[in-house]
Amino acid sequence: MNRHLERIVHVDASPAAVFARLEAQTLQDADTAHETITERAYPRRKVWRTDAAQQLPVMEGYSMGYEVAPENGGTALRVWIDYALPRQGAARFLAPLPAAVYARWRIDDLAQDAADIFTDMSAAIVAHP
Repeated sequence: MNRHLERIVHVDASPAAVFARLEAQTLQDADTAHETITERAYPRRKVWRTDAAQQLPVMEGYSMGYEVAPENGGTALRVWIDYALPRQGAARFLAPLPAAVYARWRIDDLAQDAADIFTDMSAAIVAHP
């Protein structure tokens, strides 16, 4: 893998709660994508990669993961993706920009979903004591 992107966000929830939410979300996503879990260190870290047969038009494959750690009464969530660009044909020249957009979307979507669910829960708890 020759490209790397990551995002770190603060989530107002415990690391175990954030990990559980992401675990449920990534298990659901794995049903529709051809992905294999390569590392799982509950409740701190999870890494998965695309299966060898899976090739996106703009990437040869990717490895993606997240880590959670306690931070200032909440959780620091780090989401990353490592991906390889196509090495042959026209995609070799056309893929870098769409691949970067897709990679950014994947990490932002996962990080934002985790942050949103706990923000919504905190608002509901405050609104309904």
